[in-house]
Amino acid sequence: MKRVFLLTIVFIIFITSCKYSAEEYNIRGDKKCKNKDYESAIKYYTKAIDKNPTFQKAYYNRGYLKMIIFKDFQGASDDFTKVLILNPKDTFSYFNRGNAKSELKKYNEAIDDYNKVLKLDSEFIDAYLQRGIVKYVLMDYNDAMEDFNIALKINPNFIEAYNNRGILKREIKDYNGAMEDFNKALKINNKSSQIYGSRGNLKYLLKDYNGALADYNQAIEINPNDTLVYNNRGNIKYFIINDYNGAIYDFNIYLKSGVKDAIAYNNRGSAKQILKDYVGALEDFNNAIKINPFLAEAYANIANTKIGLLDFNEAIYYFTKAIEINPKYSEAYRRRGLVKINIRQNESGCLDLHIAKELGNNDVDDVIKQYCK
Repeated sequence: MKRVFLLTIVFIIFITSCKYSAEEYNIRGDKKCKNKDYESAIKYYTKAIDKNPTFQKAYYNRGYLKMIIFKDFQGASDDFTKVLILNPKDTFSYFNRGNAKSELKKYNEAIDDYNKVLKLDSEFIDAYLQRGIVKYVLMDYNDAMEDFNIALKINPNFIEAYNNRGILKREIKDYNGAMEDFNKALKINNKSSQIYGSRGNLKYLLKDYNGALADYNQAIEINPNDTLVYNNRGNIKYFIINDYNGAIYDFNIYLKSGVKDAIAYNNRGSAKQILKDYVGALEDFNNAIKINPFLAEAYANIANTKIGLLDFNEAIYYFTKAIEINPKYSEAYRRRGLVKINIRQNESGCLDLHIAKELGNNDVDDVIKQYCK
């Protein structure tokens, strides 16, 4: 009886595992995807492929999830390639493979895919947009501009094309043209946080700080999850209006997103230093150095914090580290010189001050007159 029972169980398991077709597995994957259970969706798409290795839809769906949700750009590219082997005229697979390759920084291969899309469908507007973005990254500004212009001829209300063309115009210093593009985009859709952010960046560049702050505020009101805008707003609060608590608040939100931005850690540390939160400042500067060991400003800021803690020898050490990275860092020479003079190392301190002077730092004149005779 035991042998019969075991055979029955094996038979039932075998029948259960075979009862779904590839299409049914794909449908189950779609349902999981709608419910945002993406890991299960991937498993069902894989089962569909195992059932039918020529099932294009399952490869496409799995590739799309890998790219959009899991950021597995190589895996996505491989899946779209599988589709294209089965169907060399699938424009969406060329397009998405191009997007995946762009994320992998395989820019020329991405352009090749966008070109194939446009050979198959010359009105595929997103291919012009994405090709233009890649050309912008490659600093092929003329061709990028042409792609954005074509996209806007196809759809004069295409705000993404206005946004990217505006960013390109800002890069080539056509500031009026850039502002015009951002304003046109906002007339079409005044609820686009991305456009407000882009226009805010342009206003910041043009030193219209109040206008930039207003645009960043509007962008955050529309989309509180756009963490990059918090960083940009934090820069205004720190560098321009001296709102150090407000700057720290904005940098906190940006850095909590998990981004590894050495400059943002350095700026937040500088705000904490001004507020005499020396422990917090040192933690931020060290995090900045972990991300970018060649960020001279972070070493100099550690030195400045050490001054606040009256640890002058450590301050000299970190100014020296900053100077080793950037031998033309005049402010580091000036600050190191002042510390040395403070601890009665006048000869060495005066040498630093003279080097700072030679590098164009005029803030040393009075100190040189007083201590370096």
